[in-house]
Amino acid sequence: MNELRAFADGRWSEFTGLDRCSLAEADDQLGERQDGRLHGGMFGGEPTQFGIYPGSAATPGGLTVWVLGEAVVGLEAHQPTPSPTALSALGEPGTVIGSELGPDWSQELWPERGLVLHRRAERFAVVFGLKPFTVEGWESDPLRWWRIERRPTRR
Repeated sequence: MNELRAFADGRWSEFTGLDRCSLAEADDQLGERQDGRLHGGMFGGEPTQFGIYPGSAATPGGLTVWVLGEAVVGLEAHQPTPSPTALSALGEPGTVIGSELGPDWSQELWPERGLVLHRRAERFAVVFGLKPFTVEGWESDPLRWWRIERRPTRR
């Protein structure tokens, strides 16, 4: 099954978690990285590398694939625009908790799928694809506290 492509296409009900996925598999499923290389970054509190892959209509900003060594440890899609049936196909989330994005935002968790959605009504800020996790473990995961960095703007 091509779970990474399903995630990128917003078919989240077909994503069942990142148990074992290599960078080579990500390249096979998602195509060529936008600039062909990996970059350094931090994901979940650990130094990792990431590549940006072309997205789809559901992920117009592309898909960030986080890699530790040769293993894919996370998928990240900013401001996805999934089909209207994407959420109904998933069913109810296992847990809904607050988001650091503000009082109107929530994190919807499907821990058995490794899926986390930050959303407000029908607007999505970010969707993570991870290995399956527990709600208890999520409370201490640095990704639980994800937020968009806000910087003052000049007027």
